[in-house]
Amino acid sequence: MGGLIYRELYIGRKFYITNILVVLLFILMCSLVRLSMICGNLAHLDKETFEIIDPITYYVFTYLVAYGAFSILDDPGVILSDYRSNWRIFAYSLPVTPVKRVLVKYIIKLGAFCIAMTLSIINGCIIAAFTGRTFGTEQILNFFLLVNFWLIVDILRTPMMLRAKSEKGFQMSGMAGYFIVMAAIMFPLLGKVTMIVAEISIAAESNDISDDDSMFMLQQRMGEFLSNLHNKVLVWMPLLTAAILIVGFIICVLVLKRREN
Repeated sequence: MGGLIYRELYIGRKFYITNILVVLLFILMCSLVRLSMICGNLAHLDKETFEIIDPITYYVFTYLVAYGAFSILDDPGVILSDYRSNWRIFAYSLPVTPVKRVLVKYIIKLGAFCIAMTLSIINGCIIAAFTGRTFGTEQILNFFLLVNFWLIVDILRTPMMLRAKSEKGFQMSGMAGYFIVMAAIMFPLLGKVTMIVAEISIAAESNDISDDDSMFMLQQRMGEFLSNLHNKVLVWMPLLTAAILIVGFIICVLVLKRREN
């Protein structure tokens, strides 16, 4: 088991080290920008401009860095290397069960999750301190929301990559995971927007509402919908993370067993 873990880490070392260094660099850069807004050149911004930039930098610096940190969970390089070196064929001759092979990948994935979450929390605490905000449970649950995006992509990509029979098929499988997840997110939202637009159009015709007021109503309705949806699902994010990991593990084991048979 230890040898397999070392092998996976050795093959993916460049990806992991590069990603961690990039995240650390972004944490430093974001911290310096916020520090400049307190006692540097950006501290001279007028009040109106500051009130616009302050929340934007807070949310972008907190969650964009976290999103980048959690990308460490999604490394197709090891699977691609195994394909190119024919390791997948050689592995059939080893006394290693599909369960153990998948378990190795998920041990590394859990380790990457702990590192990414730690970096995200450190960055979140720094940005919160510089902006005079509190950092707590809600922000951590939002991090789990970002984690789940990457894990859902992974749960779709990895089995398709393991079943790919050509390098082109491997690459197509990698892109398919992103497209499927984004489509699953965007299509329901577009459907909700269409429904709200239809309701506002009917109300505008009967009440003589201007285009500007209609746009404001659309923004308000979508904001309320997304806020309510966010509040309802947020508390379940850690449980969803555990469920996704378990389901992903089972699917990968089944795919490997099917390939061996």
